[in-house]
Amino acid sequence: MNDFQAWVSGNVATPVRHRVAASGTHVADFRLASSRRWTGRDGQGRESTSFLTVRCFGPLADNVASSLDVGTPVLVSGRVEVDESVREGQRHRDMAVLATAIGPNLAQGTAAFRKTVSAAREGRAGPRPEQPRTSSPAA
Repeated sequence: MNDFQAWVSGNVATPVRHRVAASGTHVADFRLASSRRWTGRDGQGRESTSFLTVRCFGPLADNVASSLDVGTPVLVSGRVEVDESVREGQRHRDMAVLATAIGPNLAQGTAAFRKTVSAAREGRAGPRPEQPRTSSPAA
């Protein structure tokens, strides 16, 4: 297996699958579609789309599960793993990104960020949006 650090941009292609592993670790994964467009030597437009699995753990997994929908444009940073195997006599390469950060692609839209309060600090499972701060008007 080979792995390396990378940034990948694309659109969420499948619903996020969120679960708790036997170890108690929260895990989320989804498929990401990343497209490349270019003009061929013949002047014709070309497009190629690659799909890879994005997997994340802990608080990132919880936040991804509550934030991303199919079609959401995202930027993913993490370690890319390429797993090579032989199935039914054919060589296969499966790519996955073990994400350390995921965010919206602001070249395609806007976003509003809400910080979450750590579930461990609150003594419960899953993230909770931080309560908005209220300020009293100055007199």
